[in-house]
Amino acid sequence: MLTIGNNNVVIGRRQLVRRRRDLGDPRAVAGSQAIGFAYFAFGLLGRDRNDLPAWAIVRILRDLGMSEAAARGALTRLRQAGRIETRRSGRTVYYHLTDGSLAVMDELTRRMTGQAPDWDGTFHGLLYSIPERDRAFRDSLRRFATLAGFGLLRPGLLVSPWQVPLELQVPRDRAREVAAEAWELPKLAAMYRRKIVLLDRTTEKVQAHPPSGRLALRTFASTMESVFEVVVIDPGLPAELLPEDWPQLGLHGAMERFYPAIGRPAFERLCELLPEIEIAEPADVARSRALRDAPPVSGGRPASGGLPVPAAG
Repeated sequence: MLTIGNNNVVIGRRQLVRRRRDLGDPRAVAGSQAIGFAYFAFGLLGRDRNDLPAWAIVRILRDLGMSEAAARGALTRLRQAGRIETRRSGRTVYYHLTDGSLAVMDELTRRMTGQAPDWDGTFHGLLYSIPERDRAFRDSLRRFATLAGFGLLRPGLLVSPWQVPLELQVPRDRAREVAAEAWELPKLAAMYRRKIVLLDRTTEKVQAHPPSGRLALRTFASTMESVFEVVVIDPGLPAELLPEDWPQLGLHGAMERFYPAIGRPAFERLCELLPEIEIAEPADVARSRALRDAPPVSGGRPASGGLPVPAAG
């Protein structure tokens, strides 16, 4: 659910951005590579930890090719937008993700894995009217509405398959047509297919010539950033509203192939980069090591598990 009141935007029970002036400031809205890499760094170190020193996050971002000024600027923008919070102990500043950021990460994970609640057959809508002088605020509203799963069916009318105050009844046999228009599903499907090709090509390159050092971490980060360009605009619709050949599950499979290929060298680089910090070994890395050390099973191929998690902790 997305509501606006007292210059606030609230998605569900999470207030992700507190002030209208933050919404109108493009620097407070995630989307730049610097912001994406910052989230990646938090994920690597453990999304639920509250003891992540600023210097560790900056060190990762610099290893990904950012200047120290750009790295610290990205953290500042995230803090100003209410995405991360800080605490100080002596001379060290520590960061942690807010509940709002964790909710967004959980929602993106849901979309990536293809999980969706059942649909009751009704589209729900949100009517809005924002004058041209507040265009920046209107654009930010649309971005946050997209993140909440809304689609723009008509100017001033956002729709969602989940409950908000305005209901739109359409014949069930036209539901997919409405969804395709509101969420531009043909365009989204084409983006998914391009990302699947990217993932498979990258996986083949990594398997043929395993990267090491900073190249491993950069390959992991840049590939994931590209994939999330499509995941973040996918509303995660129920299967009943999707085309029969919807390619999202294909992305899931490509990710399952990519994670084990890149996990070990990326984790080794992270440990090399931050020897002062205890970092939990990602599940896919631990599993690949166990499979590597175990005797071969019948047929010489290990059974595949679930989707690996590309973040420590």
